[in-house]
Amino acid sequence: MSRKVNIPKSNVDPFHRYQRDVIQISPGKANTTIINNLETIALQIDRSINEMCNYMKKKTGTNVFIKNNETTLKGSFTREQLDQLIEEYIEANVLCDVCGNPETFIQDKRKICKACGSIM
Repeated sequence: MSRKVNIPKSNVDPFHRYQRDVIQISPGKANTTIINNLETIALQIDRSINEMCNYMKKKTGTNVFIKNNETTLKGSFTREQLDQLIEEYIEANVLCDVCGNPETFIQDKRKICKACGSIM
């Protein structure tokens, strides 16, 4: 069973409704880092894995590849560094700007909140 963290991590309520898996990594060949569960995390926050990979590519300045349900980043990264990247992605692209709820979806390049109805 995988460990869960709240969305966002700043919420310390142990019974918080919105949670995601903690990122799981393993070292790859030739100075690469493999993220084993990015697809699961993308499903939990209702975002595309490609969108998340593009964000990671932009923030790390490295190549990101998806193959066989594993995401590979060129370079050596720690679990904490990548978890912080995911948290930044959630803050910027998932949480509602009005109510702070992570129950949003993307439609026509706009973020729509299912909780309060705001359109960003």
